[in-house]
Amino acid sequence: ALVFGCERVNLILVDRFNKRFFRSKLMPSGNNKITTYPIEASLAGYVAISCHAMLTDNIEEESRFNQLIDDPNGNSG
Repeated sequence: ALVFGCERVNLILVDRFNKRFFRSKLMPSGNNKITTYPIEASLAGYVAISCHAMLTDNIEEESRFNQLIDDPNGNSG
């Protein structure tokens, strides 16, 4: 996160053949947590397959936002 000057960074890898994405999230303990999701299930999946960055002031207003996956507080998955 320090490299990008932000409070959180999630690394997302895409499996286009199986339509899944893998997200690696650095936990407070210093360990990484890897979770998988269907690619069409969230805003993160949309960004991953469209290759378009997303910047918004209110993520909850985005139609592709999925609270369980795209939690803006970093509490998901």
